[in-house]
Parts: sequence; C-alpha cells; structure tokens
Amino acid sequence: MSNIEEIADQLKKLIVINNKINNQLDESDEADITFLEEKFDRREEYVKKLTLLIPEVDTSGLTKEQNESFKILFSQFDQQSQNIQKVLEHIVEKSKDQLDDAIKRRKAEEKYQLLK
Repeated sequence: MSNIEEIADQLKKLIVINNKINNQLDESDEADITFLEEKFDRREEYVKKLTLLIPEVDTSGLTKEQNESFKILFSQFDQQSQNIQKVLEHIVEKSKDQLDDAIKRRKAEEKYQLLK
C-alpha cells in the first residue's frame, strides 16, 4: 500500500471513529465513558500514524482526483472534530453550571441549618 493510500485509509478510519464518538455524544445525556475512552485512544493512534505519513508524501505527484478526494476527507474530518469539540465544551459548561448550583444549594442548606 502506498503512502497516499495509507493516508486515505487513516482518514477514512478517523472519520468512522469520529462518527461513532459524535453519535455517542449526541444519543444521550449519559455517554458511555469506557466507549468514548476507547474511541479517543484509537483516534489518537490513527492521528499519530497520519502525522508520520503526511510528510513522506510528495503532494505534487497527486492527481486532480486524489487531491480533491483528500480535500473532502480532511474537510469531513475537520468538521467532525470541530463538532466533537463543541459538544465536549457544552458538556463541560453544563457540568460547571450543575456544580455551581449544587454548591449554592449546599451553602443555602448550611445557612438554613445554622438558623434553626
């Protein structure tokens, strides 16, 4: 398999994993952490391999079709990654809000108990 084919293969694998991550994050409020951890670990492996392969490719030798195919794959991967980041940021923000509410409730309960 040539480096160009390996890069395309890695990108396709990353897109599949990103889809699985996005689906898990979108499906429920309680995501399966073990599942996500496994997918993020695998995603990291593919990204590392991809970053090793890319410098070895002479992009001047790509055909117009190959170039367009890579643009589409990279664009799809980038969009998925941005979506994952947005969802994770939303989850973190929601968790912060819930934690702030819990702290306020606890403090209010403590003050109420002192007033009794």
